[in-house]
Amino acid sequence: MTYTEFIINKIEDHCPGAPIFTSDLAKDVSDAFHLDINKANAAVSVAIKRILERKQVRNLRFYQKGIYYLTEKTPFGETGIDKEALIRRKYLTPDIGYETGLSVLYQLGLTTQIPNERTI
Repeated sequence: MTYTEFIINKIEDHCPGAPIFTSDLAKDVSDAFHLDINKANAAVSVAIKRILERKQVRNLRFYQKGIYYLTEKTPFGETGIDKEALIRRKYLTPDIGYETGLSVLYQLGLTTQIPNERTI
C-alpha cells in the first residue's frame, strides 16, 4: 500500500463536513510506515496535492492551509465544513483558548440575553 492509498482510505473514513487536518494524517502515516514526522508531513502534502489534482476523492475540498473536508451534494448545493467542529478542534480542544462572554453565561443559564457572536 502506498502513502496515497493509505491517505485516501483515511480521508474516506471521515464524515462529510468534518475537518480533516493534514497534521493528523501525517501522524497516522508516521505510525503506519515508521517515518519521521517531518518526512510524513512532506509525504502527506504531496499526496493531498496529487489527490486533489487527479480528483481521486471527488468530494474532497480545500478549506485553508492544512485543513480539508468532504462534501455532499444536496438539493441546495454542496455542504460546507462543520465550523463548530473546526472551532472546537482548532481553538478550544487542545487547551489553547477558551470561550467567554455572553455565550458562556447563556449556556450556564446566568443570563437570558441570546448572544449574536462567540468570543474565543
